[in-house]
Parts: sequence; C-alpha cells; structure tokens
Amino acid sequence: MDKSTYEHCQIAFSFLCLILGPSQHTKHTEPFFADPVYNPLPNNYKINLEINEVGQIMNLFEPINHKASNISWRCNVDVYVVEIDGVSCYANASLQMIFNCHYIINQLVQNEEHSALTKLAKSYLSQQNPLNSIPLRRSLGQHFNHVQQQDAAEFINALLCHSDSLKNCLKHELISILTCLNCYDVRTNKTPNYILPLAVTENKVTLNSLFNEFSKEIILEINCSNCRITGNHSKVMNVSSTRQYLCIQLQLWNELQEKMHNVSLISLSTTSLKVDEKMYRICSAICHHGESLHHGHYTSLIKKSNLWFRCNDLTSNKERWPRGGKDIYMLILEKQN
Repeated sequence: MDKSTYEHCQIAFSFLCLILGPSQHTKHTEPFFADPVYNPLPNNYKINLEINEVGQIMNLFEPINHKASNISWRCNVDVYVVEIDGVSCYANASLQMIFNCHYIINQLVQNEEHSALTKLAKSYLSQQNPLNSIPLRRSLGQHFNHVQQQDAAEFINALLCHSDSLKNCLKHELISILTCLNCYDVRTNKTPNYILPLAVTENKVTLNSLFNEFSKEIILEINCSNCRITGNHSKVMNVSSTRQYLCIQLQLWNELQEKMHNVSLISLSTTSLKVDEKMYRICSAICHHGESLHHGHYTSLIKKSNLWFRCNDLTSNKERWPRGGKDIYMLILEKQN
C-alpha cells in the first residue's frame, strides 16, 4: 500500500470511529480497521451496502477497498431466527427467505412501525441474536400459536393478510382469458395475487417449463354466457403487473397429499425467468424435508454476494445449491436491472 492510500485509510477510519466509537480489529484486518464495522452502522445505511464475494463492503469509503485490496470489512451473514418450541422451523425459514430481500425489509421497517413483523425485521437488521418468532406467530392468530408444525406457505399467506408492505412488494395480477370456441366471445378476469402456484407434473423440470405449463392453453367444456351453448372454451392464464419480487410455491403434493419424489429442478439457481416482460432470478428459497406439509422440517437457502447459505434455525452455513433443487418448496425471485 502506498503512503497516500495509507494516510487516506487512517483519516477515513478515524472519522468513522469518531462517529461510531472504537471496536476491536482481528488478525485478518489492518490494525487501524475496526471489526466488525458493519454492526454499529445505522440500519438504513446497511440496506444499501454492496458486498462482494469475499465480504468487502464496496461502497463504504470506496477508495479504501479499491486501492487497498488486501483490506476487507466483513459483514456477518449468520443471522438466525431462534427455534423455541420444536415446531418454529416453518416460521423461521419463511422469515429468513423474506428478510433476505433488501427492498422488502426496508419497506417493513419504514412503513409498519408497530407490527410484530416490523419489530422482528428491525432486530434482524441490527443482527440481534437469537431472534424469537413466537410473538409474531401469536399475533397471527390461534392457528399458529399451537405447538404443531404448520405449512410455510400458509404462514406467509397469514403474514400477507397482516402486512400491507409485504403485499405491495409481492403483488401481481393473474389474468384469466376465457374464449368460447363457438361464438368467440372473450371474457377476461383479473385477480390480485401474491404467491404464484406452479404445478410440478414431471420429474425433470426447469423454472421456465413450470411457468410455461402454468401459462399454456387448456380446453374446458362449459356453458357460454354469450351464445348460451355448452361447448369447448379455451382458457389461458397470464401474470401481469409484477413488481420487484415474485414469490413462487411449487405444488409438490397431489390431491391425496402424497409428495412427489425424485423431482429434479434443472439449473434452478442460475435460471432467469421472464415474466411480464421482466427478468427474474432466485434470491432465496424454502426447503421442505419430509413427507407431509405438517410434518418434517423446514430450512431456507439465502443468497449473499453470489454465495448460498443454508439457514437451519440456529445455524447458518455456506453451502452449494442442492443438486437438482432437492427439497425446494418456495422461492422468491428478484427483478434484474
């Protein structure tokens, strides 16, 4: 490091310490750098930080990281939601998936000051460990207050009913276009929606093939309100008015509640999905391990700086994306710029 860069680092760090107070460094940092610097930063600052693949904060005192590449300020990804009563994993995994979306958590903190979800979001941003999801579950009603495993998708739907901010982030429209093949009368119905259900009907699928299956034309034999004849109608589903995030639920259980086995979701973690003329990629997911929606175990996968981390209640470890998307149940996709 040249002298001018060294002096710049000292001045920048001294200014930071003047505001935030002293902290201890580690053997992995230069002696004039605090570790962790990330923790005491204001929450609204953290949301906008850019972290690269080695944990460097790239847009905080930018000249430091760019001119002195051997220095890194690391942020902690080990943020947990605590398991209290043996059945909280469905809530923990759901919250980890949602809180990994920077725009969503920002909206929760800014717009819903007094909700249990916002209190938990603020604790998550401040990296308070461990977190407790039980007060939030109690606020959602008796159904989630029982010491009994629940479906993660039902839990997220309950959160949506209690949070306008979460609704606004995940909202899109389902458009149903029904055409009578006798008189060609067209009926269009638009419905607000928040979780997009995609049926899994084959063992080897891609995200694009699942979406194409959802959107493909089907033929129904029903009565036409225009020509009054019972006959074939063409029905097509589209998704429109999508926003920053798209939440997807994979329908892995049949009508008898039997789970599909040996499902291979090909190239899921690297796929870009085009919806409503926008490109989306996965940023977090929920995995279900077991046979029944109301039994087994839930974990989450979250993406941080192009690395995947498995969050399993009180633990968080770097992991490869599971081969074939094993056990993936729900996904949040983020719009690409």
